[in-house]
Amino acid sequence: MNRSDRFPAVPDALQPFVDATVLTSGQARTAALLCAMAGERRPEVVLATALAIRAPSTGSVCIELDRIAEQVVPGLEAPSDPVVANDSGESTAGSPDPVGGDPRDGQFVGRLDGRLDGPLDDGPAGPSELDWPEPADWARSILGSPMADVPDGVVPALVVEGERLYLHRHWVLERYIAADLTERARPGPTGSTNGGATNDDAAATGEVHTGEVHVRRMFEAAAAARGGGPVDPRQLEAALAAVRSRLVVVSGGPGTGKTSTVATLLAALVRAMDTQDLGSRVRLAAPTGKAAARMTEAIRGALGLLEDELDPAEHDALAQLEATTIHRLLGRSNDGGFDHRPGNPLAADLVIVDEVSMVSAALMASLLAAVPPTATLVLVGDPDQLASVEAGSVLGDLLGRDPAAGGVAAPPAVLAGNAVELATLHRVEGAAQIGDLAKLIRSGGADAVVEALAGGLVGIRWIDPDTPTGPAQARALDGDLLEQAESLITAARLVGSTGNADAAALRDLLDQLTTIKVLAALRRGPTGVDAWNRRIEEHLRRRQLIGYDEWYSGRPVMVLRNDYLNGVFNGDVGVAVRDASGDHHDVWFPREPEPLGVPSARLGDYTTQWAMSIHKSQGSEFDHVVVTLPPPPSRILTRELLYTAVTRAKQQVTIVATEAAIRSAVERPAARASGLTDRLS
Repeated sequence: MNRSDRFPAVPDALQPFVDATVLTSGQARTAALLCAMAGERRPEVVLATALAIRAPSTGSVCIELDRIAEQVVPGLEAPSDPVVANDSGESTAGSPDPVGGDPRDGQFVGRLDGRLDGPLDDGPAGPSELDWPEPADWARSILGSPMADVPDGVVPALVVEGERLYLHRHWVLERYIAADLTERARPGPTGSTNGGATNDDAAATGEVHTGEVHVRRMFEAAAAARGGGPVDPRQLEAALAAVRSRLVVVSGGPGTGKTSTVATLLAALVRAMDTQDLGSRVRLAAPTGKAAARMTEAIRGALGLLEDELDPAEHDALAQLEATTIHRLLGRSNDGGFDHRPGNPLAADLVIVDEVSMVSAALMASLLAAVPPTATLVLVGDPDQLASVEAGSVLGDLLGRDPAAGGVAAPPAVLAGNAVELATLHRVEGAAQIGDLAKLIRSGGADAVVEALAGGLVGIRWIDPDTPTGPAQARALDGDLLEQAESLITAARLVGSTGNADAAALRDLLDQLTTIKVLAALRRGPTGVDAWNRRIEEHLRRRQLIGYDEWYSGRPVMVLRNDYLNGVFNGDVGVAVRDASGDHHDVWFPREPEPLGVPSARLGDYTTQWAMSIHKSQGSEFDHVVVTLPPPPSRILTRELLYTAVTRAKQQVTIVATEAAIRSAVERPAARASGLTDRLS
């Protein structure tokens, strides 16, 4: 038996979908194999099976049969983007100069624009031109198929609900999440307020909502510490929601006070609790180690405003709280699953989870299964940022966020009293209009975004490579970026030359890492992360600032995998400095109260980080970000991608992209199919 006998060829009916890159040949063949095993050979059912298999890889929990032609996005980079076929990082057209040409010699033009010259081939049919089955007939065919219609006690491969088609596993996950959140959202007793008494118990004794009293007191104290301004009513509403029920969803963009709201709420709820053994009863978590570390530092910083209000025992207990990753919070069991689950829940009264936009449906289901129903659960995040790389856009679903409607939130009925969106900007760096640009991007109006960029916004610069002045502007920007790299190398050498770097000098050095950063949409190609990293190192070698050794003082390094032994996590960024012996390097990472040093030889997976991908930048902040976008068409260009990149900046944004690329990104919200919002309605 040869391989083709075991694994069928792509069915003729599915070949156009493979040619259009809607499906991979593997997805088409797997669907054909599964259907053949069930005795199903109808093309429309095989197509549905292949699309259901494909859905999780594109972030969707299901497919919507009546909207599939509109939502599906080709699965490969478009022909205009040479990065898939060529990982050299060299542009194939529009930049005949050698990679890494020096801007001072006039040889660095075109490095940030990634343009291609010449017309594009027409290529295969697009998704809308394919022969899609009629939705209602399609659903009936699947329902009557052995892929979905099975005897009692047999798990079906596919589940059809209305016009939605699920793999059975994702249908179960979505229903579980909806049922769990529905129960938690009901008004009633909370596990962390009133000193352990329920709201009903408190009412019976005349001590109604003691937790509310603490919340109001803490928010008034925090406002006074900031200068005596009024309490933000939306922040207060979010905190009070956590007192009145066991679930609250706090959302908002950068600078709207999510962290300060959570910190003040945390202080208020802790006041209503016994501070003994607080570390096990109050749990802080985030999807990644980097996000967890930031959460810890941000909450401790925000608690500084409440020092005069907190007694010593409360302050000490809160200062010792430390966030962890969700995976570490849940623990690993011997069977490969999570240790904490319904039969072994967390011993917690309060669980706060940050950066929930990055949480997949599967991880959310596992989290809910582990948090006891008596605990208060606080979910925090920005739904307009990039969602999880796995299936699900849970935070957006909980808020009823419809990307096609310009990001307008309309929380489903079940969560109407539990979801609070913060809107007032409290973090203002100078007069930069970054927040204004972010709102325009979120609204989905490409004309308004282009008009604002062309007209000029404070703190925002747009370099369009297609304009007459674009190449010169890009060349000047290249020069600025290279000078910044030279400055970091020089500063790191100076710190290392003392033989015993002190914390203050290391903090100053680490601050330079956040001064300016290139955020690229792609990892490969002329606009990508890899290409920029190579170019900057080649420039530094020409300047004789570094050699060809892997390690050098000033090398920025990003950790790619959680390393609990060394205390560094996926996404952490540090800088290498020669150690006291002069023979090796330590990599220093920002931590409080002092930076953390790890010998380079002890680091596991890492990469050079002169530039970083927009996906990896989530949760980070920089004074100035340089956003580079590839030309369209490219599936990577989405509204959430551009919004995430722009909102990483505190003071200044430079966007290097053609008008067509900006329009393509703004006009294309991430198409993730889900039925969770409807289940909560």
